[in-house]
Amino acid sequence: MSTSDLMEASQKRDMAELEKALGQAKEVNVNHELDLQIALATRLRDHLIKIDKLRHSVLNMEPKTISEIKSYSKPPDGVHQCMIATFMLLGHQLKELKVSQYLIDSE
Repeated sequence: MSTSDLMEASQKRDMAELEKALGQAKEVNVNHELDLQIALATRLRDHLIKIDKLRHSVLNMEPKTISEIKSYSKPPDGVHQCMIATFMLLGHQLKELKVSQYLIDSE
């Protein structure tokens, strides 16, 4: 296990690989040389867990709420920003989103 293995798993943002790399890093970290990398990877893992929970919350929204959001012809800026964040949370890249004046459509 090297620092590069842990960094590679972190860059992939794959939860299973990250967990595996963290476990291996902790096993070989007897001299505490990987403490910083382990801390950063652990923090990333925790953030990925939070993002996954938020993603599930968005996917479980009531249809009534979704219809209300869609009904905006010119949503307030806060709603607009929230919509962009929600699409990104669901895995869309910002460049994939077509942002016209106040409406967001995924391509």
